[in-house]
Amino acid sequence: MKNLIIIGAGGFGLELYEIAKDSKGYNSEFTIKGFIDDNITEISASKHMPPVLSTISDYTVETNDVFVCSLGDVKAKKKISQFILNRGGCFINLIHNSSIVYSNLDKNVGIIVGPNVTIGSNCKIGNHTLLQTGVILGHDSCIGDWTRLDSYVVIVGGVIIKDSVSVHTSAVINNNVVLENEACVGALSFVVRNVMQNTTVYGNPAKKL
Repeated sequence: MKNLIIIGAGGFGLELYEIAKDSKGYNSEFTIKGFIDDNITEISASKHMPPVLSTISDYTVETNDVFVCSLGDVKAKKKISQFILNRGGCFINLIHNSSIVYSNLDKNVGIIVGPNVTIGSNCKIGNHTLLQTGVILGHDSCIGDWTRLDSYVVIVGGVIIKDSVSVHTSAVINNNVVLENEACVGALSFVVRNVMQNTTVYGNPAKKL
């Protein structure tokens, strides 16, 4: 049995704790050990929550430890997750039981699939990617590493989203669009054209800010 540690004990960390309890493998492949957070008093007063075990920098990875990261900022998530990886930590996938997954995610690690997500056929999802509640990922789409898709984002078929991309709440990415590395899409946007690297777009149709 693995011992799951959640990196970050803030708002989404607490939500991730609830997601983990309703995910595939809970109490059969892993249990929840607690949180690590640089603010060690973050949830110390919260009832019915596992403890904050340590700061991130001081935590010593133990046998059977596995990790997920709740940080929303993709750059901070990559930096801190890489710190844990360099210390010998291993990341697992969390896939909520209510989600529908028609693609194989087993070859990658650190993927978080929230409630009521639908992943279509022949999709490829990179390491450490977050799909929040209600995301729809169309067939033959490809999502890179360290990317974040917020709640109710719709990715139409054949979309390519590269590394460290953020797509915010209820945005729609039209079919065959490419989002380059570190692109950002604002909430409620409809993206019909490719988005260049390190570019933020917003609106309907989405335009560069």
